[in-house]
Amino acid sequence: MNLSEKVAIVTGGAGGIGKGCAEELLENGIKIHCTLQGVTIADVNDTLGKASAEELNQKYGSSKVLFVKTDVTNTESFENAFSKTIEAYGNVDILINNAGLMNEINWKISIQVNLIGVTIGSLLAIEKYFPKYKSGDKAYIINLSSIAGITPADFCPVYTATKHAVIGLTRSYGLNRHLLEKGIYVMALCPSSTDTPMKDYMRETARYKDLYDEAFAQFSSYFQKTTTIGKAAIRAMEDEDSGSAWFIKDEEIYKVKFPTLEQLIGTK
Repeated sequence: MNLSEKVAIVTGGAGGIGKGCAEELLENGIKIHCTLQGVTIADVNDTLGKASAEELNQKYGSSKVLFVKTDVTNTESFENAFSKTIEAYGNVDILINNAGLMNEINWKISIQVNLIGVTIGSLLAIEKYFPKYKSGDKAYIINLSSIAGITPADFCPVYTATKHAVIGLTRSYGLNRHLLEKGIYVMALCPSSTDTPMKDYMRETARYKDLYDEAFAQFSSYFQKTTTIGKAAIRAMEDEDSGSAWFIKDEEIYKVKFPTLEQLIGTK
């Protein structure tokens, strides 16, 4: 896939996986619109967003990166990110729904960001902006799920539920013939342990800290680079298997094989 004429929106793009995705897209020649979800974790704010945009503009050329403060749980705020993108670049072709958090104490905010935010962004892209403003005949939504979206995690049940929901949303939209007829592809990424600031925040908001510590001890031997998730996003878009999910572990990228209904019945 030629990224040279594409424009992307990356939510939560000021740091962590979002910034890693932005960097990887820029390395592949894309004009990137980097949005910031500013109400979820302490370090997601104007200062971080502007600093990241400035850093990436210095590295990849001025005007490559546009920062817009964005609350993905608010439709008007999310729509502002789209409208600012169109104003700056004239088109939008890729939405990476990356903004997310793990908070088992204030669990409602996890649902709002991880599921409602992804749904708001997807619907805005599908129903309003991609049909009118994609630059070619294809557009892409990449939803960030997690390893917790394909396997249970006892230390973070609410987070796990939201990431399972993202998989269901992705697979259902991905198979939707109305979207496929419009050239809209929807895929999900399921990273394992990744080197992001969230790994330091998760324990503070864990309801079961003993279970968290056990899981962290298991996965902390290696944290993969955030740019590896960006590579997975590009691979998913190149593959164009709408409804697919991609597991990323130890810098390796695997397409998830979900059982068919016939296979499930066959295990009786």
